[in-house]
Amino acid sequence: MLSFYTQLRHSLRWNAIESIIYYSIFVAHQFLLRSTMDSLSYGAISSLFAMLYLTIIIVNFGFDFSIAPFFNVFKKNQNNFKQFLVKQLLVQLFIYATTGLLAFFVLYKGLIPIKKMPVLAWQLSLIISLLILTEALKKSFRIIMQLAFSSHITATIELFYIVSYVTIVWSSFLLTGTMSFYTVFIPMLVLSTSSMCMLGWAVYKYYKTLPKQNEQPYNLSWNQLLKNRVSNYGYQLSKTFLTSNFLIPFFAITYGLSIAAVLELVTATTQFFSVIIQKIFGISGQAIFAQAKHQTIELKKKMFNTATQKLYPLLYAMVFFAIIAYKPLMAFKIPTVSQNEYAIALLFFLVLFSENFVLMYEKWFIIEEKTNYLIGIHVTLLSLFFAITKLFSLNSALTVLILLLIIRGCMFFCIRYLTCRLWKN
Repeated sequence: MLSFYTQLRHSLRWNAIESIIYYSIFVAHQFLLRSTMDSLSYGAISSLFAMLYLTIIIVNFGFDFSIAPFFNVFKKNQNNFKQFLVKQLLVQLFIYATTGLLAFFVLYKGLIPIKKMPVLAWQLSLIISLLILTEALKKSFRIIMQLAFSSHITATIELFYIVSYVTIVWSSFLLTGTMSFYTVFIPMLVLSTSSMCMLGWAVYKYYKTLPKQNEQPYNLSWNQLLKNRVSNYGYQLSKTFLTSNFLIPFFAITYGLSIAAVLELVTATTQFFSVIIQKIFGISGQAIFAQAKHQTIELKKKMFNTATQKLYPLLYAMVFFAIIAYKPLMAFKIPTVSQNEYAIALLFFLVLFSENFVLMYEKWFIIEEKTNYLIGIHVTLLSLFFAITKLFSLNSALTVLILLLIIRGCMFFCIRYLTCRLWKN
């Protein structure tokens, strides 16, 4: 059997390969998509994608966040896997299906409160609603396989998905000369369903490799699981308010679809860097912290330092590069993009990218089942943000983004200070 660190290195290698190739293709696809569509149509598609993934986060109810802390228990034997993991998956399947029905009604009736958002035909409404089910299950299956150090499988499936999707979309565009909502969403549903089935089959095959029984079963209660899920869900929701899945619809409702189009391009670019960081450092940190969960505090601190020693120099360098590159980019004067939108783009990039500074702290709190502290910090500072925006009626997107960036900085220092205090105790 491969050692833990050998498995980890193997997993990281595959995560890095997948992330670089996947998001290089994804970013190129987004910029090409923007060049073929007007800002309102592209902004509408961007808002629909953001709301799709926001809905998945909301109805996930902390399930994905709660797999890692107990995965060593789930994988002990087939009985644990079925009893504690599969049962939760079946409940989630019912929730996703019910949510899809509600989403179909909202989309078809045109109840999305965004100005100039087109009313969708029932066929398109159905496609997007089904995507809630397939993308949500795909995400959960992918997390399970990554925690099982089977990133070579998830990487292969994800690369199959993105290459096939981009090929179909742009082949259709070259044949028809048009880029419509159907061109974007129909291939996505077909390939999302295929990927979900492949990942689901991979999870089943992994389950079959587990021992049927364990001589020393771990005494895990549903009460412990549910408590952890509630805590993680609270943190997941509070965290969502500072992600593109919430901010793009928020800015689309407040400032229009044209702003949403700019923010989607920034999101795609930011994801290229952030996902690579999260898949390399986040997944490795999560795996390391899970192994050290029941060790001494001194060993935990040592492993935390090991996991972060290369992360922060890289983050500081990337932020510095983004700020330096901003001025030459402004001089380039991309058509249809105003100077104000350039400033919005830079600030939005910094707001999204700054999430990586709390990445390892977040993983540590989740594994240690201490997310209630993170919830307290997020809820307090976000309440302050919404109170300020309400009291002063901020009409400028720039002002709102500056305030969000300040909130991000406060969160980082509060979480870092709290971690030091917990380690001393």
